[in-house]
Amino acid sequence: MSSWLRLMPLTVVLVLSMSTSSQAFFLYPHPRRICTEVFHNDLVLTGKVLKETDHYDAEGSAETITYRVKVLTVFKGPQQEVFDINTGWNSGAQYLDVGKEYLLFAKLRRNPDDPLLNGYFIGGGDNNGLLSESAANIKQVSAVLKKHATSKTGSIRGRVYSFDKKDMSGIKFEAFSGKQRYQAESDAEGWFEFDVLPGIYRVEPQDKHGSIQVYDLSYDDPAKVEIKAGECAEVAFR
Repeated sequence: MSSWLRLMPLTVVLVLSMSTSSQAFFLYPHPRRICTEVFHNDLVLTGKVLKETDHYDAEGSAETITYRVKVLTVFKGPQQEVFDINTGWNSGAQYLDVGKEYLLFAKLRRNPDDPLLNGYFIGGGDNNGLLSESAANIKQVSAVLKKHATSKTGSIRGRVYSFDKKDMSGIKFEAFSGKQRYQAESDAEGWFEFDVLPGIYRVEPQDKHGSIQVYDLSYDDPAKVEIKAGECAEVAFR
């Protein structure tokens, strides 16, 4: 089944969301940077979709889809010729077309209670995409992996989201891990970033009034951000 047909129900949901709460739609987090995608996933590859198989639960409801993907290049993960890549039947799914080539970031899941929820899974949006449209992202993947081999520090990037797109500059944040402490200040769009040594960090706004809260769609948990040399994390506040 073509990907646009699968996405029709999701499109309706998004249109309804915009009509009832445009602010909520505006605040959905930005696409993650490539560095974060590479190190938060277990498999990064380019490949061609050979086959699609739909799976159903005991009640006959669609649960997952498995795509058989012939590898072109593996940037991260096991070096093999073919992978089975899965996605769910839900609003966070990533639907692919048989015969087309893609750049994919997949996470390995293990669920002993449900065999259909085991294996490599991809989600919707972000940096998965058609190979013909992914040249810039592939270049970034290669650069990230090259830097990872030699870097001694990592990066925590964050953003404060605003309901009304107001100037968000000047908000101070602190990242701390034991005796290591780093400070950063947001720009007009709410972005801030720390260059830190490896460790497990807590990221907090220096906000006396408590008006800035953790965004529930933050990719990493600001209360526990693990950074290894050359790797990246992303947090979000609102």
